[in-house]
Amino acid sequence: MEIKTGKGHGNNQLFITGLTLLSCFLGLELLFRSYDLYRIFPDVDIISHILAGITIYAIIYWALTKTKAKRKNVTALGFALLIAFAWEALEQLEDRIILNTPHMIDYFFWDGVFDIITTMLGAVIGIEILKLLKMDS
Repeated sequence: MEIKTGKGHGNNQLFITGLTLLSCFLGLELLFRSYDLYRIFPDVDIISHILAGITIYAIIYWALTKTKAKRKNVTALGFALLIAFAWEALEQLEDRIILNTPHMIDYFFWDGVFDIITTMLGAVIGIEILKLLKMDS
């Protein structure tokens, strides 16, 4: 089923998909932190950032369907990159304010750059998901 976007058309399915992905991401993040899974399985961080990238892309893309933006994919990817950088900057700030256990300390060049790359990989996967579901305009 193709969902039309643009003036006069709602894109509720895309919005619901974005909210569902956001709920999954936040639920998994809560689970990972509650059960200290980042210490036990450090690579679970990869899953978290890929899902975050898909989520960010879907929500930004949905918001762009409410505008007259022409290059929605490129713009949504740009916002995903900006948000990924902001997230990593906040992690750096957090490491300086809150005493973290050694496995939670974020060494920007190694961990932060990899996190940004995996978040962007998730955003690219988001593009493909929307194409597959025919939610792209």
